[in-house]
Amino acid sequence: MSSVSHLLVMDFEATCWDRAKPPPQADGGKAPRQEIIEFPCVVVDTKSGTVVDEFHQYVKPTEEATLSEFCTELTGIEQPQVEAAQPLQKVLEDFVQWVSANPKLKADDFAIVTCGDWDLYDQIRTETTRKDFVHLVPSWMQRWINIKPIWMKATGNEKATGMAGMLRDLDIQLLGKHHSGIDDARNIARIALKLLSRGAVFQCTSTWPAGRQARKSRAEEKKQKQTKHKAKTDSFEVGGETGQAVTSATCEEACV
Repeated sequence: MSSVSHLLVMDFEATCWDRAKPPPQADGGKAPRQEIIEFPCVVVDTKSGTVVDEFHQYVKPTEEATLSEFCTELTGIEQPQVEAAQPLQKVLEDFVQWVSANPKLKADDFAIVTCGDWDLYDQIRTETTRKDFVHLVPSWMQRWINIKPIWMKATGNEKATGMAGMLRDLDIQLLGKHHSGIDDARNIARIALKLLSRGAVFQCTSTWPAGRQARKSRAEEKKQKQTKHKAKTDSFEVGGETGQAVTSATCEEACV
């Protein structure tokens, strides 16, 4: 069950390094921050229960151009693929244009689905802010459905798990490569379809903090609030459903 006609399943991949082999030091002695290198979206029709479209582009990192061996092994993304790609600003503009021009996706009748809150709360929010084009992120990318609590409620599980765990629980075979963005998005879409077939209610669970610029990661916010015992939440309404804004206390971990 969903209050929207389509779900846009997204799962970014970003630059990463093996903890045993720290990333190279950038100018000023600071380690590079993560940058999105794969930008996929799989469109699910909630009425027909089928996947009806896809968007997929690799992304060129601009702060640390060379992928680590660990990153390539984990994601399957090769250096030539990102070197031939456009930077995040152009890919984001292409994606927004693709959504706007897609006849299947009518305004206020679709919602984004992610596995955890990392993709939209942590990564694109902080990276676009750091690179000075956060204003290009549309409002519909600033709220989303974290599939983890949807799965927990539908299955009765009391503890969240990652994509692979949800697939096992629902007896769905993992297809493709885990940590390939497009393969993960397709697998998360299959989880969403199975949950929809069981009558699970898909409603927005998370949103960017209201009324302030997105300049801090979840970890930075948590560090600032470590003396507080309870985080504040903001309410919002999407498609007639009420949810909670993500804070450092309510975020789930990235999809693993």
